[in-house]
Amino acid sequence: IEEVISWLKMIKVLKKAAMEQKNKLHISEVLKKERAKKGKSQEKLAEYCGVSKSTISKWEQGTSRPSIYQFPQIADF
Repeated sequence: IEEVISWLKMIKVLKKAAMEQKNKLHISEVLKKERAKKGKSQEKLAEYCGVSKSTISKWEQGTSRPSIYQFPQIADF
């Protein structure tokens, strides 16, 4: 049930972002905005997700994307 709640949180964030960007969803922008809003560093998110800081940077720059399986973990962060 916790996994379902995590998925619902991420869906809510993504849906809000889609509405704000006129249905042009840019996951990189959502990740960066939500992380910054929480006052967390790329290093902390990287540590939490078990990836490198450069991976987080690439996600936020849009040069790569997190796996769909990482979204619940990101949402919980």
